[in-house]
Amino acid sequence: MDYPAENELYNSENVIHSWKSIAKFLSRSVRTVRRWEENENLPIRRHKHIKSNTVFAYTSELKAWLMKREVPNPKLDLIKEAQTFQQPKKTWLGALKWF
Repeated sequence: MDYPAENELYNSENVIHSWKSIAKFLSRSVRTVRRWEENENLPIRRHKHIKSNTVFAYTSELKAWLMKREVPNPKLDLIKEAQTFQQPKKTWLGALKWF
């Protein structure tokens, strides 16, 4: 993961705190954002505390992640599969089935 430049680290406009704020920035639900962090390496960071951790994210990292993210498209997969599908060759043995 690429880290932002040091001057970006302290720019409060570039930092989003809390799951709700991150979800709002990405226009998704909190559950989706947490799932993306777990399954798709969404760049979420944590402040370590005694009781529990708090989360935060850099907007520049979130934007970069969104640009790199490849969303599976089932329709596109079907099109590719159809393009590679080859009709079975007709043979004289196959023609005998009809008689």
